[in-house]
Amino acid sequence: MKKVLIILFIVISNLALALKLEIKDMITYEKSSYNSTNFILNHSNENFSFYFDLDYINNDKYKFGEERYNFGYYHILNQGFFNIKLNKNVSVKLGRMYHNDVINTPYTLFISSEKQGISGIQIKYSDEKFFFETNWFQLNVLSDLGYPDRGANYRVYGINLSDEWRFGYQESVVYTGRSFDFNYFTNPIPAYMSQSFYNDTNAPWKQYTNENSIMGLFLDRKRKNDYFCSQLLIDDMNWDWIFSPKSKNQNPNKMAWSIGYKKAIKNIGKIGIYNAGSTKYTFEPMGNGTYDKATNTQYGYTYYPDNKYYGNDLNYIDNYIGYKYGENNIAFLVDFEKEINKINLYTSFEYVVSGSKSPENPWHEYTNYSQGGEGTKFLNDKKLEKTLNFSLKLNKNMGKYTLLGGVKLGRIINKLELKEIEEDKKTVGNNIRIYRPSDEIENSFELNIGIEYRF
Repeated sequence: MKKVLIILFIVISNLALALKLEIKDMITYEKSSYNSTNFILNHSNENFSFYFDLDYINNDKYKFGEERYNFGYYHILNQGFFNIKLNKNVSVKLGRMYHNDVINTPYTLFISSEKQGISGIQIKYSDEKFFFETNWFQLNVLSDLGYPDRGANYRVYGINLSDEWRFGYQESVVYTGRSFDFNYFTNPIPAYMSQSFYNDTNAPWKQYTNENSIMGLFLDRKRKNDYFCSQLLIDDMNWDWIFSPKSKNQNPNKMAWSIGYKKAIKNIGKIGIYNAGSTKYTFEPMGNGTYDKATNTQYGYTYYPDNKYYGNDLNYIDNYIGYKYGENNIAFLVDFEKEINKINLYTSFEYVVSGSKSPENPWHEYTNYSQGGEGTKFLNDKKLEKTLNFSLKLNKNMGKYTLLGGVKLGRIINKLELKEIEEDKKTVGNNIRIYRPSDEIENSFELNIGIEYRF
């Protein structure tokens, strides 16, 4: 009944206020078939807009009490926000929204290319030479699962080097004990300096907090027929391996990279090639302690500080705020798109190699990095997961509606599975399960058929 009322409200609002409405209905077959209906409602003028994006799904991924009254469907609020343009240079967005990284690639590092709606605030500024944005994410607050209050901030400082080239600095910070931090949201000083000023001092303003900052650089070039992008993320850097390579203290470098290029070739189509990867321990919370007393700061670069909820397992791709494959992997993707007889075609092939991952448990099964050996680690597991993915998408625009279709094929060898910490290494601060390569082989198939209406 509630679904019917919402649909009725959207239709009446559209007629009365001349709002823009899109409805997309999809049938998907994976291991079994399910249906999803997406509603998008938006209104905009020169200085103000609001946007509403809602899914009704019956795939049993989550459980809602309303399913009893909605024929087995539950709703997912993807986005719901206001966007206010203060002038030609400054805009403010408030609500639940998808956030985007500054570069355009399937392998973005600071904000995952897998869309995830989250409540927050975004302020953007841009002029001919400079652009800046500051974002706040509300990660966890009043959690029924006992998660501490957590929040995050993400910022971009960029320079337009020319009409084609852009260069800039990016940073993120995750903190626990509160879900919002006024200083990180409003202070333009880089987060690492603010963190040091407030935490690493004996001054009377010292704060006791658990938080971590990540920084990086990007460079891209956009021309009429091609696009190049590159990105570097540094979670932790050990300079001893350069300036003091004989030192016994060689804590691991925690970093990630991404690079891509796409070109439109006349009479052929657009071809793209992309690569990304990261070292082991990147994006993890930090744990400093002894075998008897481990610590988990719970500020890993994830939406949630655990990988289970009400007896269910959480896919790490759904949990990473940044690079969707997280730590300890290398990925390659080639894609192609073209319009053929008014049908838009997109296809891609991907190969990913992954080692063990521990987004929520610091240093995997160890309580201190030194127990796992000095130096940077990268794909050094005895067994590695290998993933092959193929996708094909087709759509045909027919005026007020679009026909949609797609297929995905996948094969995973030595699939990552959640494993408990060994009992002799498990401690209070070191007890969250780890994704490890197994002996399992998994084949996947997904078929999508749908139609999109615009009013």
